[in-house]
Amino acid sequence: MASSRRSKAVHSEIKMETAADSADEGLRYDNVRCSELRVKGFVLIGGRPCKIVEMSSSKTGKHGSCKIHLVAIDVFTGKKRVTAYTSSDVVQVPLVEKRECQLVRIVMNNDDDSRDPGQLLVAEKSGSTATVGLCPDKAAQLLEATRHCIRDDNEYPVIVTVMSAMGEEAAVAVRRARERGK
Repeated sequence: MASSRRSKAVHSEIKMETAADSADEGLRYDNVRCSELRVKGFVLIGGRPCKIVEMSSSKTGKHGSCKIHLVAIDVFTGKKRVTAYTSSDVVQVPLVEKRECQLVRIVMNNDDDSRDPGQLLVAEKSGSTATVGLCPDKAAQLLEATRHCIRDDNEYPVIVTVMSAMGEEAAVAVRRARERGK
């Protein structure tokens, strides 16, 4: 019992130090033991925020501890990442924030050979406006869904879900305000 209390105390000290050090840069994360990770949770792999989609563990062997294999998808690029840790390893978990904003308009890039699909101008709940990029792996789908919402019905506002982590942010979903229950 004493060892578990001690490990929790060390764990909380690590979390506090990390949060204080990274708050200045906007790169906020916590340090967590790998055994505490769960599917649908987030983890930093190669400095990129990723959502865990698959997780498996192997038994302890003759010369080592339990291994945990993670399959995760990059939150912003959609790239699949695979890695393995021991269960006692300390990994970084990004603090991912989601917020909903109201769409003001679509801002298209005028450069024809640019890979940038455009951006969305959104109104924050505070009343200010902000320009938000589109999640690259969903850009075409998001633009089409946005155009569809605008074309169909002007009675309800278009709501944009914006995700931010590790100093990056992108629009990840678009819907009509009345579609909350669906």
